Amino acid sequence: MYDPQVKVIIPTFADDSEPPSDAEVPSAEEGRAAFLRQAVEAAQTEPVVTSVRNLIGLWGWLRRGSFVTSQVTKDLQELGLTTSPPFTEVGIDDRVRLVPWVKSAASSSPDEPRRTAGVRIGSLPSATRGLVWVHPEDSLQKAQTLMLVNDFSQLAVMRTPTDIPGAITWESVAKALLRSKTVTDVRSARVESTVVWRNSDLLQAIPSIVAAGFVFVADRGKEVTGIVTTADLSQQFADLAGPFMLLNEIEVRLRIAIGGAFTVKELASVKDPSDTKAVSTVDDLSLGELTRLLDPAKHWERLEWRLDRKEFLAALQRVRRIRNEVMHFSPDPLRTDDLQALRAFLDCLRTIQT
Repeated sequence: MYDPQVKVIIPTFADDSEPPSDAEVPSAEEGRAAFLRQAVEAAQTEPVVTSVRNLIGLWGWLRRGSFVTSQVTKDLQELGLTTSPPFTEVGIDDRVRLVPWVKSAASSSPDEPRRTAGVRIGSLPSATRGLVWVHPEDSLQKAQTLMLVNDFSQLAVMRTPTDIPGAITWESVAKALLRSKTVTDVRSARVESTVVWRNSDLLQAIPSIVAAGFVFVADRGKEVTGIVTTADLSQQFADLAGPFMLLNEIEVRLRIAIGGAFTVKELASVKDPSDTKAVSTVDDLSLGELTRLLDPAKHWERLEWRLDRKEFLAALQRVRRIRNEVMHFSPDPLRTDDLQALRAFLDCLRTIQT
């Protein structure tokens, strides 16, 4: 008799060793060199395991972008290392192993991190978070209970972790019960589902996700590692688009306030000397140039804001740093404290400009 129990697939991309804590992962150049030496020595026997966040943090980076990916990949390969799975194809908090990399004249190694032009579906946390699933012979009551207590809209239906999964959803349950009130097992409410590879382009997968409400995600070993739903797409949009919206309003409000207080000649006086562009309006100045414009006390007083100039400009410098980081597109969300800094600065502008 089949023994019904809740099954949770937790993808194990690395070995069973624990990743080093933040305190154990140095960020200075010397610490990075020591960490990588250890990784080289252990690669053939017990590869070092760490999160992608800690890995890129060794180079002083917080998020992945094309330049970051290129630099980390190049430095690792010079030491004969690569990551498994590729650190470009998983979430920033997923773990990877530092394993030997062998240059191939014919083709790249299967596990070689690749520079990608788009966002991979595997970069979404839910794609590699693991999967709760039920067996076709499990009771319908059990599946409904799991969906309720976990606030799920669907569950995978499989016999083994490597099966191509079907699914059970609230809609499929309702239809099964309409067909027959005597339905008791998961099999009767099972529906087909879509599976996409972890390194698939997210944009190309969106129509499938929207059409069904979800897709399952599998790794190269064909084991299902997670699920991506329309709710995950909404969160990804908020993570990526939210900072752009905040920055846009911050810049518009600053430019409105400054544009009416300074002449074109004064605006042009803070232009970067190496920049050949003509300045005719406040919109021609960068955030850095706007900061320089407000630095002199006599200029700051023009705005008639009852705020401390130095503290305001220090906050504006942080906004400028965050903006530069956001403009170098990355699939990874901003840190919580950086996002909060943008919101707080915008709230400040809204308060003094109402």
